[in-house]
This record gives sequence, C-alpha cells and structure tokens, in this order.
Amino acid sequence: MSYTIVQQPDSSNLSSLIKDLIVNSTADITIELLIDNVSILSENYTPDSSGNIYVREIGKLVNLYLAGIGLTVGVQTNIKKNLTFKIGNDTIGTYAVLKCNAYSSVVADYFLAGSVFLHLMKQKKRTTTTSTEYITYYHSQAKSTVICFVTYLNNGVITDSDERYISNHTPTNPRFITFDCSFTVVAALFNEIPADSIIAYRIKRDKEISVFMIDRNPYLLLLQYRFTNSFDVPETILTRGPVIRKGNTSFNTSKIESIDVKYNVIRNDEFTVNSGKIFSLNDYDRFREMFNSESVEIYFQGEWRKIVITEENASVNLRAGNLDPVSFTFHFADSFSGNNITGESFMRWILEGGVWQDGNMWVDTEQWIDNPV
Repeated sequence: MSYTIVQQPDSSNLSSLIKDLIVNSTADITIELLIDNVSILSENYTPDSSGNIYVREIGKLVNLYLAGIGLTVGVQTNIKKNLTFKIGNDTIGTYAVLKCNAYSSVVADYFLAGSVFLHLMKQKKRTTTTSTEYITYYHSQAKSTVICFVTYLNNGVITDSDERYISNHTPTNPRFITFDCSFTVVAALFNEIPADSIIAYRIKRDKEISVFMIDRNPYLLLLQYRFTNSFDVPETILTRGPVIRKGNTSFNTSKIESIDVKYNVIRNDEFTVNSGKIFSLNDYDRFREMFNSESVEIYFQGEWRKIVITEENASVNLRAGNLDPVSFTFHFADSFSGNNITGESFMRWILEGGVWQDGNMWVDTEQWIDNPV
C-alpha cells in the first residue's frame, strides 16, 4: 500500500475553518483521528475513481471536544486542543485547533500567538461605569502581559495617562486567560485620576487595541447581558431601550365543591427588548453573536440570570449613518424567575432614593431627569 497526502489542515486552525484531509491511495486505508492523543474516530476508507480519499467537515467533529469555562473569568483550559491524524501506525500530522463557530478573516496564528483578543470584530464599545467587561487572550512566554491606559479630562484638556499592567501573569505557563476589564477594575489602577474625569480606556496587546468609551448618559432602563461568543468565551452587551413584558401563565385546575380552582401556577412571561441607541456597526455583530449563543444571561435585580432568546428582529438597514435599533424576545430559563416583579427594584429606588415635593413632583437630583434618553 502506498499513499500521498494531497491536503491536510494547517499547523494552526480555527475549528470552523479546518481544511479537509485529502489522501491519494492505491488501496483501502484506516484513518484515525485523535484529540490530545485520545482516539475519537477510526474508520476504513476506500479511494474514489481518482484514487482520492476525503475526510470532510473535520471541524464539526472536533468542535464537540472544545469548550469554554462558561460566563466567568479564569483559565480557559479546553478551547484549544491538538488534533492528530494517523494512517495505520503512521502519524501524518498534528495540528493546533482553537474553538470558533464563525468565519474570521484573522488567521488562527494571531489568536494562538496571543497577538489579538478572542473576538471577531475590532473591539470598540460604549460601556458604562457599572458594566461588566471581559477580554480573553492567549498569554505565552513572549507575550504574558496586557497593558491599559485611560483618557481623561485634565482641567478641560483631553489627556492620556501612562500605561500600566492590567493582566500580568507568570509567563512560564502558556494558556488562554479571561480577565475582568470593567471600568471599576481599570479606574482602580489609576486612583490618582478622578474616576469621574475618565472618558475612555484602552486595552493593548501586540497587534490590537480594544477601546472602551464611557457612556455617562442617563437611561430610564439600562440592561446588561453576557453571553459566550464565537470562541465560547464571555462577552457583554447593553440595551438602552424599552422592554415590553407579555404575561404568559401555565397552571392546573381542579374543582373544589364544584368551583374551579387553579394551582401549580408558573409564569412563563416573555420580554421584548429594544436595543435603544446603536453606536457602531460592530454593535450589530455583537448582537448577532448573542442571538447565536447557546448561553446568555441578563443582570437582573442584582444577579445574573440565564435567559433563552426566542425571537430576533435582524431587519437592519446598514446604510452608514442610519444605525437603527434591533429588538429581540426572551424568557427566563428558570420559570420561577418569571414570578419576580419587574418593577420591584425600581420601586425600592423610588422609596429610598428621593422625595416628593411641590405638589407630587418627583425630585432626585442624582438619578432622575425630566427627559430621560
């Protein structure tokens, strides 16, 4: 038996873009696929009329063995693995594979070398002082640190600070790391600069700068969501528009003394959310990733709660300068979360945060305005 490798995966790959294995052979051969030296597939193949054997859609299989750690910070231990092909007892190649569920124009080498962060679009976001933000990167012996600096108003003059480490891990253990890069984390590194004067901050790697601009506009209803992106690592997004709640209740009934009585009441309410103001075209890509994500949570009444997005309005006019809002519908994954009163936290804020004056006019100089965005 003789065979020739016509095509094989690259040395570094995104799981969504792994090339087919093509082998030209004079006889049937057995091809085995291993993930981190553990066999997951062994099949016998017969050449076609041209003598070629094709092993297709490798990424779909490998993707099942790659996963992030969830919606949290920490070391991402399973989003990158080594794929090995064997023909009989011959090892024909070993290839690094990084989990990715989408096409990326950035080659896998950049992600696996730690030159860029693990997201599909250039990171330019409008965040707030209370929002949670995440960044994931590969830290190697050569690139083990992440730098940040802030832009602030210094006596009315826009000024950039010096650069400081926001993530500085021991370089002897290469790995993917997700860390918290929220405004509060960054501002704490520059405690000599008044936090209220910071208008933006930047996170730097070898070939990329992620920009976070601080949105200090007041909104009547500001909601934050976190989700696993195409690399199965956490990312966040905000909505600034209205929310419509549609009541939907399930229950059982029985008769007591000939009168219908309902019990086992469970609320399955649906919430339709309008994104509100869209700041850039990248926001559309980020929303699309959230719609595609298998794991989404909303920050609701002081805690993260898992939701299921059931519908989306993706009819968006992408003409420059016409950034229309998007909308989507979700329900809580835990049906008991539907029993929470949406306005509870709002009512507590009213009762604790302000006073009634001048003929029932509401006064709260810190939070309330007459014309909310």
